[in-house]
Amino acid sequence: MIYFKPTDPIKLEFLLGQNIEEAKKILQTDFTISDSAYFPNVFFSKLEVVRNFHKTPYSYLSIELDDTKKIKSITIHFTKKVDNTFYNSLISYYGKPSKIHVVDTKKVSEGYGNSEFKQYLKQSIITTREGTLKENPIAIFWNEKKYQIKVLNEFGTLFGCDLTFRLPTDKF
Repeated sequence: MIYFKPTDPIKLEFLLGQNIEEAKKILQTDFTISDSAYFPNVFFSKLEVVRNFHKTPYSYLSIELDDTKKIKSITIHFTKKVDNTFYNSLISYYGKPSKIHVVDTKKVSEGYGNSEFKQYLKQSIITTREGTLKENPIAIFWNEKKYQIKVLNEFGTLFGCDLTFRLPTDKF
């Protein structure tokens, strides 16, 4: 059992490796399993009340389970892009990030598809390079012994920003 004082920020990294029932109690929310075949072990929660993580509002959470039904990752989905105040708060709490990625090049191609539906398609292909917080990062990574943290800002997210805590892997 994990215990937090009511005044403590929730430390999502401590839920990694636990079962989903523990997360439901700590986070005080229910999760619904994804109906997508692409995400068979992912559970989502649309929160009834907007919450804050490091003073940044969010209302969506997702949890991915491993094959033993233990929590493999927890993602907070922020509704808009985060700013340097958020980054600085994370850095003061978790330390200096292992990597910061910024856009190096961006190529956009757009036009109508060749299908019978005449859909207008737009594709963006970006390359990244190591950068700094001052360069508007799109990805920030922390590699710790017991967990990893990834922030995806704008590109590659369905929302404005995703913050993921996960068990260590070499594919992060």
